Amino acid sequence: MKENHLNIQEIRKIVYRTTEQELQKNHLECEILPVTILEFYQKLLLSKEYSLWEKIFYSSFPFNSVGFCHSSRQEIVIFLNRFMQIKDVNLCLFDLLFVCYHEMRHLYQDYTFPIDTLDGYLKYIEYNIRIFDFNEDYNHNHDKYSSEIGANLYGIHKAKEAFLKNYPDQFEKIKDTYKDLENKFIVDYFSYDPMDTINRYVLVMQLRYKESQSVLSRNKKFALPNKITEIFLRDDYTCKSLIEVIQHPNFSFIEKKLIYSFITSNVFLKSISFEQLSDKEKELLNEAISYAKTFYQNQKNTLMQYDITHFSQNENLRTIFRDFDLLITGKENAFRSEKKQRKHLENILVLERKLK
Repeated sequence: MKENHLNIQEIRKIVYRTTEQELQKNHLECEILPVTILEFYQKLLLSKEYSLWEKIFYSSFPFNSVGFCHSSRQEIVIFLNRFMQIKDVNLCLFDLLFVCYHEMRHLYQDYTFPIDTLDGYLKYIEYNIRIFDFNEDYNHNHDKYSSEIGANLYGIHKAKEAFLKNYPDQFEKIKDTYKDLENKFIVDYFSYDPMDTINRYVLVMQLRYKESQSVLSRNKKFALPNKITEIFLRDDYTCKSLIEVIQHPNFSFIEKKLIYSFITSNVFLKSISFEQLSDKEKELLNEAISYAKTFYQNQKNTLMQYDITHFSQNENLRTIFRDFDLLITGKENAFRSEKKQRKHLENILVLERKLK
């Protein structure tokens, strides 16, 4: 294989070949659009029948991502500029294969889910965070989203499989980068924090609700809490009291893990007044705190198996991740705000002492 970087025609061919095989295998139909940033604006965003809201929503994508899957339109867009800048042809090929499989995974991820379970509710609120925060949270916390974690894990394994099949003699050259990426995505999987996801959702919706009530936005339609969210939040997205939560008619029908995760989210904990808690409220809060402590301890024990202290020395990862310095700050911060999580756990322990 030649060592100079791939040109745009070669990159397009690889994208079409890779995605065509995946579509045929899974009996799917989708329009594949490998484009430069300029082509994206000229031929797609401005000329296709995107709504005004979609034009605004996707306008920043070329600068914050390497592609996206528009599942409702059955489109996958892959931005080519990034790959043309990678000089190492093996790294370029592997990254390109990974992005293709990552976006293909989004195409058939299941976006219909029962929201009375923790997993289903988390998917629902992740979607709402993206929509109501106009991708701001998504751009900063991309790998915290469960759909992205799943697509990353699928993409990395399929990319390795395809690379070994088509370029077996070259894999040794990118083996270390592959292993580091795989470990990163496994760490993302095991460090997924449902309490943090719920916390981000509530804060985003509280902010958007306040904006919707302003003079300029007074008549603007705003999504009210659904049948699960309304158990814990009022119409203005402020937190209900624990007794209101317990007395809600849907309380007994939802998964305990969902109840415990919502109650131990930082924003909900801060809203609790401890002066006049009933025995029933204390019992529920103790159960939730016990669940959160066990969850974080199990997470810590699992993550200790993965050594990521050397990631910051991998120059190939710096090439792949533009915001590398923000992403990787050593084991202490391990792709998550560990400081923030420890503070959250400290708050939980303080509340536990108050209950005794």
